[in-house]
Amino acid sequence: LHDTALRAIDPKPILDFFTTMEFTLLTKRLLTFLKTPYGQAHFLAHEHVVAAPKDSQLSLFE
Repeated sequence: LHDTALRAIDPKPILDFFTTMEFTLLTKRLLTFLKTPYGQAHFLAHEHVVAAPKDSQLSLFE
């Protein structure tokens, strides 16, 4: 069981996925979670982690 524990998780792919799927609330929650002692203990440092920039969408009213 000890060998299956997750440690030093990179949050960037998770944040990129949430941003791509436009899960804004989950993105905010994860960023807040990363600031907690538990988040800091289990995820890599997040000081330089920024959510991926949102791709531009086509608009019907341009």
